[in-house]
Amino acid sequence: MHPPREHRILVSTSTPMSATAPPVLSLNAVSKDFHARGYGRHGGDVLRAIDGVSLELRDSQTLGVVGESGSGKSTLAKLLVRLERPTSGEVSFMKNSIASFDAPGLKMFRRHVQMVFQDPYSSLPSRMSIRQILTEPLIIHQIGDQASRLERVRELVDQVGLRSSDLKRYPHEFSGGQRQRIAIARALMIDPRVVICDEPVSALDVSIRAQILKLLHDLQADRALGYLVISHDLRVVRYLCEDVAVMYLGRIVEQGRTAGVLERPAHPYTRALVGSVLDPEMATVAKTRRLSVLSGQIPSPLDRPQGCHFHPRCPLRSKLAEADQARCVTERPGLRALPDGRHAACHYAEKVLEHDRPHAPTDVVAGAG
Repeated sequence: MHPPREHRILVSTSTPMSATAPPVLSLNAVSKDFHARGYGRHGGDVLRAIDGVSLELRDSQTLGVVGESGSGKSTLAKLLVRLERPTSGEVSFMKNSIASFDAPGLKMFRRHVQMVFQDPYSSLPSRMSIRQILTEPLIIHQIGDQASRLERVRELVDQVGLRSSDLKRYPHEFSGGQRQRIAIARALMIDPRVVICDEPVSALDVSIRAQILKLLHDLQADRALGYLVISHDLRVVRYLCEDVAVMYLGRIVEQGRTAGVLERPAHPYTRALVGSVLDPEMATVAKTRRLSVLSGQIPSPLDRPQGCHFHPRCPLRSKLAEADQARCVTERPGLRALPDGRHAACHYAEKVLEHDRPHAPTDVVAGAG
């Protein structure tokens, strides 16, 4: 089976992460800007896709990152694997800046941090057999000889629910769910510490999603992997992730234990996301709220609101005193710790929680469309 890894810090996924466990991957005040060229009145403007984000992922931890399209989730994933470089701030692997890695250092980093992409149809090379696709990482990283590589490939193919006879076939001969199993096997082939999953099931049929999610869950338990799961689907995050960070317009607006955040959100945007899910068992708060739609669309990153980015759409703001409403417009809320240990970027997070006592009626938040 798998050789023991003495460098691992094994932490049960059923208990909070130890504050003393060092992060494997971390972002410290990371921002990422893109220049918008030739797009109307914004032709010379800067698009800030990520805005001062700090995150940590530890061994065996499963961290979800959720938000609407355009919130910066996929850009965050690319920064974590150095497909993009931050404009400011630092991305670190084992406390070493990944921007400083030379070629051997980057090769070591690639071995320990792998990625599963959203689209199983475009993420696999069409002209390579499954055996070639799965053997290639072992060859690149000079792991084993030909016989041991084939043994490793067969072992992992079996673990992801495929057959050794499939190794001669090509990607176009498989269904979407089977291709995603192959992509997961490829990511695990060199025994990484962390796997970044960018919308790993969103391109799959509903009937296949549960199978892939269970596979990811079982592999994480078997291998003590760290997962960072990018998703717009809170049900995926609820199933896989012990911790969650909620993003809106490039910023983290709430972060904490998944159960607490989804059952009693402290940020109006998180509450709107929870209220948009047609699954009354997903969170206690959803059972006491009438589903409705947030007003407006997520603003353009080229034209961000001042103060709290969420204030133009926030259903709580209209219920505040005039002076408090003005604060939302002019003062950017920082991500601050709340008494229960989570963090929220809302001046009035305590008011949101007050209106969201278990089994108490609430009229503070509308759902998200």
